[in-house]
Amino acid sequence: MLFDLQLLGNPDAAGNADVIENRTFAAASVEEAVRAAKEIVLNTPVPAINGFRLIRNGLEVFHWFIGQEDDYRH
Repeated sequence: MLFDLQLLGNPDAAGNADVIENRTFAAASVEEAVRAAKEIVLNTPVPAINGFRLIRNGLEVFHWFIGQEDDYRH
């Protein structure tokens, strides 16, 4: 499956965050894509990246910010 990954900056008070970078990658499942995206966020050298939004077929399937609980939601 192909996913669009939006790497996000710090969220404001309303929970909105600027998109720092867009990437596209493939993963076998949403769960695998979430694991890979978290690894990218936690290991990227860009200090402004604080989270991500994972999109498939134009719909957000997951979003996460550093410090947020790790519950997977469909």
